[in-house]
Amino acid sequence: MQLTRLQTSEPIPRTEETSATFSLLPVELAEHIADHLQEQLWPPVDSAITDWSSYPSSSVQRDLCALSLVSRSLNRIVAPRLLKNVIHDFKSKSFCEVTFDPHRYQWLSPQRFPSQSVSQWIRVLYLHDLFRDLDPAMESDNMAALLKILPAVEVVVATGFCASVLLHTLSTCSLREIGSLKVLKIFSYAMNVKSMLAAFRIFPNLTSLTIDVVNIEGAGTIPSHALPPRPSAVTELDICARLYAPDEYESLCNILMHIVPTLKMVHIHGEYSEELHQVVSLLRLSPVETLLLNFRNKFPESLMSIKIPTLKTLSISTYAYASPSLWGSDLAVSVTKLNLRSSGYPIDIAQLHRGIEMPSLKVLQLQSLCKTRDQEEERRWDGQIREWCARRGVSFVNKNSESNILRPQDDYSYLHPEGKESALSTNAVHQV
Repeated sequence: MQLTRLQTSEPIPRTEETSATFSLLPVELAEHIADHLQEQLWPPVDSAITDWSSYPSSSVQRDLCALSLVSRSLNRIVAPRLLKNVIHDFKSKSFCEVTFDPHRYQWLSPQRFPSQSVSQWIRVLYLHDLFRDLDPAMESDNMAALLKILPAVEVVVATGFCASVLLHTLSTCSLREIGSLKVLKIFSYAMNVKSMLAAFRIFPNLTSLTIDVVNIEGAGTIPSHALPPRPSAVTELDICARLYAPDEYESLCNILMHIVPTLKMVHIHGEYSEELHQVVSLLRLSPVETLLLNFRNKFPESLMSIKIPTLKTLSISTYAYASPSLWGSDLAVSVTKLNLRSSGYPIDIAQLHRGIEMPSLKVLQLQSLCKTRDQEEERRWDGQIREWCARRGVSFVNKNSESNILRPQDDYSYLHPEGKESALSTNAVHQV
């Protein structure tokens, strides 16, 4: 059959040009678009950034910048949850730029921020910038104004210069309490004790705190009037240990003293040093149930002598060899779930015949980080470990595989039998 063109004198009607709208889309498709946008956001709030190289490239930053603009324009199109993620990208286009350009930071200005009707929907605020050579005081007024128009924000993630601006603003500006904030993640070069104590006062309902800094200023005894008036609500703490001097760990302890009474989960990663002993010792005063220790350089030998009566889950990841002192140590005596990853075999078969007793242990998970292992030796090792566990009613999980690359985020996935991928995420984050 041959198709012929329809001959008509009537012009084909043109659709009037109108602004883009998704209001007529099926609900399922609109929800799919929302899910897709959510998946593109960086970084996921429940992840820990452990080194500066993990920041996105310039092109990705520009994409995120565009994405935030798209989200802001959809306020009357799809569901309000599309606007719960606003990304502020202050990444400079030139790595050689050293002079301050006020036009770079227009988004931080309240005049450039979405209207009040949009701001009340925002739940997650990302503040990204890698510059560390500017004075944060020059933008503190804008940051204060930004916080004042976000009445319902639940998660704040700040990096680099923006983190410095945020910390400076908290300690120098008069801000009302923001009771909605639940999660605060700081990735910066430096911070001071005064800023964090101010954060505890301004965010009284904070439940999850991440501190990833190199330098902490403000050592010495904190006067009682400088302490937050309300008890802490923080239950989850993530610390990257890479401080320079011993007195900086004392400053860190001064910060943690306020939140120790309520902590339930603590993740410490980075480079192990003996100064961490005083940090972990503080946990004896807390009801902490889960402790994750992730060190690339050595096994945390000195921490084994610390007894935390409430501890139920202990996870240790290290490229070093596991110490025999772990088995039956004060740190592990009350543990019901032990997850150990180390170089070599996490437990020597010879140790099994030396009367190792861990009376509370219910789940043992081991993983060797050696890339090449003798398969016969592995089968013998696995068999004897399983036999030892079976006699004691312990469930054994052998995580050895062909690919044994240490990934810090893996520590979280083993803690919940339901399969939740992150132990540091909160209800506020899951609602985004």
